[in-house]
Amino acid sequence: MGGLTGSLRGDGGTVPEGGFSEDTVYGETPLPFAKDERERAPSPPERIRQMRRLYVYGRESAEARAENFCRQGKFMEDFEDDAPWSGSFTVFYPTYQDLTISQLRGYFSWRSRARRGEFFPIAASAAYLYIYELLNGIGTASPAESLARLRAFEEGFLDAGYGDSRMRVNVRRWMLELAVVSNLPVSLALEYADPEMLQTDTALGALLSSEDDAEVFAALCRLGGKKYEKSPAFAEASGRGRRLMADIWRRAKAECRPEGKAFFEAVFGKKVRFRWQPFANAVYCAETSREVGRLSERPGGPGRGAGEDAEKAFSEDREYELNKCRRYLCQGGSWQMEAYDKVFFHLHWLRELLHAADARLRRYLGTGKYLTEKPEEAWARPWIDAAIREDERERAEAARPKIRINLSGLDRIRSDALETQNSLLVEEAPASEAFRAIGRPEGGGAFTAREANGRTEEAGGFGRPEEGGAFTAREANGRTEEAGGFGHPEEGEAFAVSEGDDSARDSGEGLAAGLLAPEQIQILRTLLRGEPVESILRGQHLMASLVADEINERLYDTFGDNVLECEDDRLSIFEDYKEELRELLE
Repeated sequence: MGGLTGSLRGDGGTVPEGGFSEDTVYGETPLPFAKDERERAPSPPERIRQMRRLYVYGRESAEARAENFCRQGKFMEDFEDDAPWSGSFTVFYPTYQDLTISQLRGYFSWRSRARRGEFFPIAASAAYLYIYELLNGIGTASPAESLARLRAFEEGFLDAGYGDSRMRVNVRRWMLELAVVSNLPVSLALEYADPEMLQTDTALGALLSSEDDAEVFAALCRLGGKKYEKSPAFAEASGRGRRLMADIWRRAKAECRPEGKAFFEAVFGKKVRFRWQPFANAVYCAETSREVGRLSERPGGPGRGAGEDAEKAFSEDREYELNKCRRYLCQGGSWQMEAYDKVFFHLHWLRELLHAADARLRRYLGTGKYLTEKPEEAWARPWIDAAIREDERERAEAARPKIRINLSGLDRIRSDALETQNSLLVEEAPASEAFRAIGRPEGGGAFTAREANGRTEEAGGFGRPEEGGAFTAREANGRTEEAGGFGHPEEGEAFAVSEGDDSARDSGEGLAAGLLAPEQIQILRTLLRGEPVESILRGQHLMASLVADEINERLYDTFGDNVLECEDDRLSIFEDYKEELRELLE
């Protein structure tokens, strides 16, 4: 050994002289770096140790894993840490028990920042833990808050490019399911539902019942092919082609095809009901978070099972209608969805209808390059031709000249006419008074020419008949119209006035004289006799509608209702008031 009596050991000691023998006693020799390493790796927080002890072993079903997850999640609901995330983590349907201690600390640190809206990269499986917490109400006060945080996760994490390719699809699906199961307002559910699903439902609803041509055409393009939006037949600015296509669809949708199905049903089938399992691809326990506190009071204890809570949450019968084409029903604890399923779509019928319409309308409208009409699309031509014929009829009708009457000034016209009538009555009053001065012939006979001439001269006169003759009906009518008029005898008769003739009493005597003008009394008496009054109106230069309005207004306080009706410029007295009116005039 070169005179050396010993050598240094690794711990600073020496090897005994002569080396090691069988009698050498070996003891533990601490390594110099072991103490420093223990100081740098502190023990995990006690809270995490307690959480891991909450896991109940013995069952590994999906329901049992969900129960364990919710029990542990509620226990760690408000826990925060500041350890960074490190390492990789890939597990299907992950739970807390699948992470190591260091990974759990990294996840809870990431979760603390995510709750404040600060999102950073983390393994997709770890991000799913956060999503499962929100679905189960862990860390939120209500389902509405859970939805809001899921939307924030989508915008802050997924929109930043983090997560896997399927995560956004799953999040969208779960947000809608959470809104339905929690019976949140439909408006909120629509906000979180999958946009593509909603667009399909909206298009189907428009094809079912919309009267808006633009909506119907957009729905046809959505389901039958976007390329038709650029077709020359439908792209014109006037929108005529789109209106025609919407008309063609409405004619087609309700009519039956040869096999006996309505066209809408032939293309899209009927609404079908099938089993709906919300959160089937997530770690979810319905309503467990409300009772999970009991489960965590005794770590490892049996507690109350989450299955009982789930059964209670799903046992209430209800119906949730998302839109016209989709609704959800819970009956006896089992959920069903009623909707149009793409499995039963036969869109080739719709595409043939669109192609056949495009080909015909290009020729009819004279737009773009003409398309060849396919023989196999002949079934659609009757609907297309019917729409074209209706369009031709409407255009021919629109081309006819129209006489437009503006009724907005009708009140002003009536007012002006009434004012003109009143002025005419004032001017003709002297002539009427002169006529009353003529008097009556004796015995009720006709005036002779000499008698009539003498009396009319005293009243201002209105001409003489031939010497010794009597006024004929035509002569009397013509002259009395100039003097204010008092009725017309029948053609060819002499104008005679008897003591009992109502025309002689039209001077306004009696109670009616205080309410009505003489000519109004004359009109009413003539109507009560069942005789026409058109000649009186012409002689007095009166309008039938204005006469009716004025008489009704003057007698309203007496009768409390209209007594005179004007229809097609013909006056008539309401049957209910004839006797009362006759008594008033007498």
